[in-house]
Amino acid sequence: TTGGNKANNYDAGETSDEIVDYGSDDGSDDDAETTEACIDLRGAFALQYAIVGLLRGVASMEDDQLDTSLARLWEADAMAALDAPWVGRKVVRGVCQLMAGIVECLRKRPAKGVCHMAGSWMYLRALRTEALDYDGLGREVVRSSALLGLGAFALILSLLPDSLTRAASWTTGFEVDRAAGLEMLRTCQEEGGVYAPIAALGWISFTVDTKAFLGEEQTEAELAECEVLLTWAKASFPDSLFFGILEADLHASRRKLPEALSVLDRAMVMPCLDELRALKAVLSYKKAIYHLAALDWIEAAKAFELSQSIYKASGRRSLGPSMAIYAALCFCIDGGDGCEEAAKRMMDEIVVYKAMDKSNWPRPDRMAFLAHTEYESDYGCNINVNWSLLHIATAMAITMRC
Repeated sequence: TTGGNKANNYDAGETSDEIVDYGSDDGSDDDAETTEACIDLRGAFALQYAIVGLLRGVASMEDDQLDTSLARLWEADAMAALDAPWVGRKVVRGVCQLMAGIVECLRKRPAKGVCHMAGSWMYLRALRTEALDYDGLGREVVRSSALLGLGAFALILSLLPDSLTRAASWTTGFEVDRAAGLEMLRTCQEEGGVYAPIAALGWISFTVDTKAFLGEEQTEAELAECEVLLTWAKASFPDSLFFGILEADLHASRRKLPEALSVLDRAMVMPCLDELRALKAVLSYKKAIYHLAALDWIEAAKAFELSQSIYKASGRRSLGPSMAIYAALCFCIDGGDGCEEAAKRMMDEIVVYKAMDKSNWPRPDRMAFLAHTEYESDYGCNINVNWSLLHIATAMAITMRC
């Protein structure tokens, strides 16, 4: 197809319109008489490849995974632009723009990310009238994609700061409605289409994780609905690591810490974690949080130390200092045999991090550096239980993602 080779020469900083001159596709109604034989699904497959690559890259801590994923998304968008004019093209291009916006936010470029999310509405706006009631080739896939895209779009916009939400709403003309977005995700799951598992993940994670992070109350009805979805997921995907993590979160939301830790212990022995190191670090961190809630200091310390060692072995600097300071504090509070030496060992790890040439440390790491400076200057490298309790309580209230 004309332009196909050029589309492969992509770069993370380019959009599809900069990669190839495809002509104009403004998301308006196209020729309804286009025959199904002209449909080209390469863009749809490229989009799936980009999304799975993003998940796998982040989970395995691959180098430059965000840049690579962004480039793949623009390549998928470029391929979709070469397709015949039908509703599926709009679905693919809209989701590409939406995912690109999410990746830009992960790259700490929120303004650019919101711009792409708003731009996705140029295509997604057609989904409510065209894709949801589409009755042609691939109807099940198109409808499932539309429900996921519209639901995710509404939900993501509802989570933005008020100023950005108003700007995106004004730009797109889309009324931000979180409840409607969640309902679309639930419908997507209930219909059992190709994106049903992702819609279920989105619905559950928002309820048990995002709402807790935002300080919003979770109703018993919502938690019961999560249990229904997890029962469905166990039957369909019995060894899913993602659903397993959310099951642990659900138990924790109900203050059933032993059950939550049991789920994580089963997940920690999965062979796939040897490759998916980021998920193993997340599981270790969650175990540490649950042990903290149970005041089991030594187990929390061990879990924080394991998480720090995974980041270190993977060559990742961010979050290493915070995991090290949390482990040191918990070792000090426990005070058992060998805990003093273990605490000092963790503090020595922070010295190494402080000497690294890195300026964009996340907030938890910056607070770890401040605590370490206090440890050196005010306590002569000898921490006590009261100081440790104060700092771990402060971290749990301000910086820890529980």
